[in-house]
Amino acid sequence: MAWAAGAGLLCAALYATSLTGHPGLGDAPESIAGVSSLGILHAPGYPAYVVAAKLFTLIVPFGSEAFRVNLFSLVCASLCVAGVQLL
Repeated sequence: MAWAAGAGLLCAALYATSLTGHPGLGDAPESIAGVSSLGILHAPGYPAYVVAAKLFTLIVPFGSEAFRVNLFSLVCASLCVAGVQLL
């Protein structure tokens, strides 16, 4: 369990070095707009991501919406790495 937590925290620390409040390029602007409007992203649409990210942006009280969506991605990536470590 400690290894998984350590791996997740290390992943979060590394990901945080690139965390920004600006949309950037690629899928980021589309993802931020989709979460903001509860819209549909490009195929396959990622409905669970959109709904979970929207709830996350409502809970987190600081930063721009772009920052909060990117922060949600950081949390998801870190939890994924910790989960894989547990497996």
